Amino acid sequence: MSSTPPRSLPPDALRRLGRVRSLARWLDRAITIPGTKIRLGLDALVGLLPVGGDFIGLAMSMYLMVEAARLGAPAALLTKMAANVAVDLGLGSVPVAGDFVDVLWQSNSRNVELLEEFLVESGETLEPDPEVPWGLLIGLLVLLLAGAIAVLIVAGWLVGVFFSAIFS
Repeated sequence: MSSTPPRSLPPDALRRLGRVRSLARWLDRAITIPGTKIRLGLDALVGLLPVGGDFIGLAMSMYLMVEAARLGAPAALLTKMAANVAVDLGLGSVPVAGDFVDVLWQSNSRNVELLEEFLVESGETLEPDPEVPWGLLIGLLVLLLAGAIAVLIVAGWLVGVFFSAIFS
């Protein structure tokens, strides 16, 4: 999270940005594995729960996107953020390998960086929008869920092929 948004943002926008930064840190980088530079967060830990953990992570990521929309993020930025979440959800849903993806991809931190870049570029002209583009966010959620289901189906098929090859 390298960009520093202008201090001239309205106080409500600064508070929202602070919440988003804090949540992203807890979700992606809260804990450092001793003896390494590897950082992980609640998203990776909750992701260890079969199936449901990834959807809990999705809910938290969607909250970050709602806050970004409230800060005035345009549809193009929300779509980029959704793509990061889709990678995290899609690949994170694959058993075992997905847990490593959760640690390495850190979609929430990536999304906060995108949001901060937008805020720096928009500067003082930013007007936070209290009306969230719900249609866009619901559409993105449906696409994310469909993608996750497709990944789970393919992963299940691959596991079936693997075990049938071993036990045949």
